[in-house]
Amino acid sequence: MLDGFDELPEADRHRVSHWISEQMQEYDQSIFILTSRPSGYEDYVATRPATPLTIQDFSPEQQADFVTRWYLCQERCFHDHHAQRQAKESAERKTQDLIKQLQDPNRPELQELSKNPLLLNMLTTFHRFDVGIQLPRRKVELYKNICKLQLEDRPRARGIKMLLPTDKSQSILQLIALGLLKSNCISIKQSNLLSFLEKQPVFAQEEVLPRDFLRRIETVSELLVQRDLGEYEFPHLSFLGYFAASYLEQQGEAAYEIVLQNWDKSSWRETILFYTAQLPPKRFTEMLAQVCQRGVDAAKLAYGCLREYRSPEKVDPTWENRLKALMVDVRHLLYQNLENYLKNKQWYEADQETWQLMLKITDREEERWLREDDIKTFCCEDLLILDRL
Repeated sequence: MLDGFDELPEADRHRVSHWISEQMQEYDQSIFILTSRPSGYEDYVATRPATPLTIQDFSPEQQADFVTRWYLCQERCFHDHHAQRQAKESAERKTQDLIKQLQDPNRPELQELSKNPLLLNMLTTFHRFDVGIQLPRRKVELYKNICKLQLEDRPRARGIKMLLPTDKSQSILQLIALGLLKSNCISIKQSNLLSFLEKQPVFAQEEVLPRDFLRRIETVSELLVQRDLGEYEFPHLSFLGYFAASYLEQQGEAAYEIVLQNWDKSSWRETILFYTAQLPPKRFTEMLAQVCQRGVDAAKLAYGCLREYRSPEKVDPTWENRLKALMVDVRHLLYQNLENYLKNKQWYEADQETWQLMLKITDREEERWLREDDIKTFCCEDLLILDRL
């Protein structure tokens, strides 16, 4: 099993893909399993594994089943064995409150977040600490609350004192995330991490040993984990993006330019989504104006930023229409390859190009598969173009 092709530096992916294919040919009686995020798998240029499989989103039924089992497990652990009936009743009450929010037709952003198992687990954990609370509407607010929960609320509930104040712990995590992002890495060796921490003045000021701080963050807050012995990383790449974006958001104009320079890099996508979600409305719309001049891929990311923005009601509504209009204009360019394949009777290439277009049009390039609703609501204009071709 070769896990995490997308975690390779982009410059190494072509070379490694050829090496993997050579191993599959050399040991052709063995079964190979390669895992990757869809965006990273696009850089696999050698002969690919024979059977691609994609992890699907949680359905509403699976979400409800997960929440039900999660809460029942938590309440059984919290109550002693003589109070299991109360544990079941408590679990049912809390489960119903959370599911009601997740399936609220007026909360489409929660429906989208809860399709992801990791984010659903975060939502459930956050909900358990304050049952009945309205869950955050924006992903950036969710992560902000989760980090507060992990660094402050949960340790306090367990009677554990964290070694640094929450804001200072977050500042350290932000610096670690930014360093990983700039070096195009997702993990760091323990020796290098400790060396980095020892250079931060906050530890001398607070009279805290960096090694003790790292151990507490790992074992209590779980915001840094050891994937392999002596190798640290964030529990999910989205946390790296959140912490890096939070640092950049505090840096003013210099960070604004850095984000623009890295807009087209796939490794920066999560950071950009979190960063733009924290911008003031004026700067947010100015950034959209600049990136919309770069073509369809930049515009698609800009549209994603608009959906994640913390204050959408403060953004000029014409911006959303302008982004959609730009995407329609450049969409016509997308069909040129398909038209050429058909003219040259390259039927296999035409089939593959049609599939890629359908994924792009339905914004399912990350998932690499279409839901039934995607097919039923497929854009009529695009369907007519495909039919004419």
